[in-house]
Amino acid sequence: MHTLEPLKKLYERLILILSYKNDAKNLASARNRHLHQLLNDPDNPLPKDSFISGMNFFYGDPLTGNKIFYGAIKKDVEKEIQSLQLHQNKQYQWLLAEAYEEYEDFLELIYATAAFLDPNFWPLSHYGNNRLEDLKGRTLEWYLSIVKNSANRITPEKILANFRKYLPEFEEAERNNKCGYDLRFRIALITQTRHHIVHTGGTVGNREAFSEKIINASIRPSEDKVAELRYEINSLFGLIPPYDNIITLLEQEIDSESRIPIYHDVMENYCRDLLSSAHLITYSLKVHLERLKDAG
Repeated sequence: MHTLEPLKKLYERLILILSYKNDAKNLASARNRHLHQLLNDPDNPLPKDSFISGMNFFYGDPLTGNKIFYGAIKKDVEKEIQSLQLHQNKQYQWLLAEAYEEYEDFLELIYATAAFLDPNFWPLSHYGNNRLEDLKGRTLEWYLSIVKNSANRITPEKILANFRKYLPEFEEAERNNKCGYDLRFRIALITQTRHHIVHTGGTVGNREAFSEKIINASIRPSEDKVAELRYEINSLFGLIPPYDNIITLLEQEIDSESRIPIYHDVMENYCRDLLSSAHLITYSLKVHLERLKDAG
């Protein structure tokens, strides 16, 4: 098993996820243009309170077979535009959650690969009753089964902690790298974002607690970047009330003198952060294994 294989698998999965994201963007953009044409057509002005869509909702009564209607919704153009924006954001949320879960799969596979190539890389507690001398001939799948066994509780956080412990290049470059940003913070932010997407529908009830969890997972007590990090966390919430507690991953237009609008692609940038972290782990593990080889 080559150390590059887990990273290549992550490439394949994120290419697919980001292609879905691009499809969602193109479909939403086309619909958005059509809705604004309806709203702003000088030759056929549409009253703002004109309904352009509606739905009735019902289910079957298992006792009588009758339909029970439980609600209806009607939308004018402005509400349809708002609904489109919320729906596009919801698609982005779930695609980011899926991207993070692919990153978790990468962590499990690269961690199993590390032990497969260097059994001493893992703490002995991971092996249970097995001794190091008993591991000869074990397959990569065997190591991966240990990681995936829920009884072992080898969480992504523990995997990253062990990589930081045994791969000094990884720990250092997470914070000080040529990209100029703190990857440890970015991964903590994405991790917490994914948690709220899956468990609270992408809504954050307590933004202060949300920020504290991310900062506590990413920053050393001696660092003085808290205000800067809080600003970046708060930039996740870009919708107007009553939706301002929703994690917002839509493209953000950047002020520019360019005639062509320029956008900050929030969701894709987070996927790039996941790939940067995975790349750094792969490189650092390669250096570790080469160091072992040179030591004989």
